[in-house]
Amino acid sequence: MLEQCRQRNIEFLDASGNCFLNQPGFFVFVSGRKGTTLTDATARGLTPAALRLVFAALCKPAILQGSVRNIAEIAGVSHGAAGIALATLEEMDMIGKAPSGQRMLVHPERWLDVWTEGYLGRLRPKLTTYRMSAATTLSSLLEQVSPVTQELLLGGEAAAKHAQLGLKPGALTLYIDVQNEHVMRNLVRELKLRRDPDGPVELVEIFWNTVELPSFPAVPDALVYADLIGSGIDRTLDIAAKLKKRIIDDVARQT
Repeated sequence: MLEQCRQRNIEFLDASGNCFLNQPGFFVFVSGRKGTTLTDATARGLTPAALRLVFAALCKPAILQGSVRNIAEIAGVSHGAAGIALATLEEMDMIGKAPSGQRMLVHPERWLDVWTEGYLGRLRPKLTTYRMSAATTLSSLLEQVSPVTQELLLGGEAAAKHAQLGLKPGALTLYIDVQNEHVMRNLVRELKLRRDPDGPVELVEIFWNTVELPSFPAVPDALVYADLIGSGIDRTLDIAAKLKKRIIDDVARQT
């Protein structure tokens, strides 16, 4: 019924959080919610530090088998925050025990959903972000951008294009090391960028350990997926659905 309403452009909202709202400049589509449970409430309470750990585990499930200290280093969070996050994820039944007694990631789809909701709602708003435009066309910009270091990575639609998912980008998202002023200055100069709140170019702070979680020249798939979902555009949502299956299968294989 949800999908039929969406296809017919009938807006709806239910008590479980499923909704379809489509107005000029405003699009929301949420489906698959089966009611608020303790697990759902706990997931919404995950801190940005816990979400960083969730992201790291999606990128490299094997890290859960390590010590709390090692997990914390890879996820880029404090030792204490990692311990609390692991306890919360166990409470949510997202971490199980292997026959050997080691932790293991269970329900990959649940991990991806929790990550996406948390990233878009709590982590991304805290990241340093710049919106810009350029004198040239977006297609020309895409041809000019060719990351050569881990300090600049393709995100969103550009990353989906790089992954050959059949998407023609309508925006350019780049994750950069905002702490390195040379990266920002060189990028702005080479692409002739200027500040524009409505521009198609978005520069976002790299928040993860790119050495421990390599994915060059694009960001990890879990982040590409979250970016595509966050765009709320039909053409990206369709691609996101394909990417979701690939991520879940890959995480399950690694687990």
